[in-house]
Amino acid sequence: MCTALPSESDKVEAARSKIRVSLEDLVSSLEELSRSLQRVTSSLSHTLSSLDSEIASSNLPSIEKQYMQQGSFGRRAQSDLPNQFSGEGLPEAEERNAVVSKVAFKLQQAFVQARVDFLGKPFQLALEEFVDCTMRVYALGVDLLTLQLQLVLAERAYYGKDLAEDVQEMVTQEGHVRAMWIRLAYITLNHAAEVKAAKEGDQSAADIRIDPQEDLGGQGQFVKSVIKMHLEQGLTLDRLKLEQAYAEKTDSPAIEALQQSHYLILMTLAKALGEYE
Repeated sequence: MCTALPSESDKVEAARSKIRVSLEDLVSSLEELSRSLQRVTSSLSHTLSSLDSEIASSNLPSIEKQYMQQGSFGRRAQSDLPNQFSGEGLPEAEERNAVVSKVAFKLQQAFVQARVDFLGKPFQLALEEFVDCTMRVYALGVDLLTLQLQLVLAERAYYGKDLAEDVQEMVTQEGHVRAMWIRLAYITLNHAAEVKAAKEGDQSAADIRIDPQEDLGGQGQFVKSVIKMHLEQGLTLDRLKLEQAYAEKTDSPAIEALQQSHYLILMTLAKALGEYE
């Protein structure tokens, strides 16, 4: 008795079934990561609300300055980082402030373009401009609090002062997302030298150690997890784009925010290491 060989259609259907199972597993993983991100975002929103109140007051805190200023990155020597953001040849204070002000406005513009689909600029190009601007102010040694102040001014210049209440609420919420993106980029840049050393064979550098002061709302650990996937599983920007292309479309803001955060960290890392194409 002869056994019938599987037809081409049977083979195609079997392949499709495997793809569906893989996609279901991917969606399940994304949903789990989404729940983690929601917890991070909730904690972050509370912290940033406090920060907004402090910025509005006359006595500005210097907590961020304690570890984000030029030359105070602890074990992360600036000389170990690529030349494009080594901070050499810093301009004088007044010139630097003018540069930071201009870059902050460009950063705000790029952020809005990355967040709003119908403005005509693809997400990747807008995010690339956002990362470039963030790397530039990082290279100048601008701490997060100073940058946040500059962005408040840039935001007012971009949107104007007299906004409807619902629009102002949206702008405030987007400001929280923007602050999270900048912080993720800064933390990634803080550890770029370690990643570079790990990829060159220094196994001790592969154990990324997050400073407690970096881990506001769990963001430091989130960056560490993405870096770990990059080093151990080969997660790159191109691979992430491919996975997202095959994943089912989602209307979940949490999953979209998670995907954007992964994209941001991997792009920042690739640019810092000179691997971005």
